[in-house]
Amino acid sequence: AALARGGELDGVRLISAGAIARATERQVLGKDRTIGIENEFALGFHKNGGSPLMRLGNSPTGFGHGGAYGSIGLADPGPRIGFGYVMNQCGEPLGDQRGPSLIEAVYACL
Repeated sequence: AALARGGELDGVRLISAGAIARATERQVLGKDRTIGIENEFALGFHKNGGSPLMRLGNSPTGFGHGGAYGSIGLADPGPRIGFGYVMNQCGEPLGDQRGPSLIEAVYACL
């Protein structure tokens, strides 16, 4: 939530807005040599310019990272959304739709 709100939440600054801006600038767009699909990375975060399997909603301002077998974390400064999903049963290694379908539902509520 703090990343989606410029680095501050409930009056506590965790990171500067400038550091978030630098950390979310595209560094790589191309085939991920580990998992073999198109991907876009910033400094440790996925962006939405790569594979549909790695999308974090449809917002161009969203960034985050998917985890193993369907977990996902997202911050989106545009609508100021912070979102996290973890589960107690692993899904598909790539392309599990539980997290992305929840993200779509969140954006549909805006």
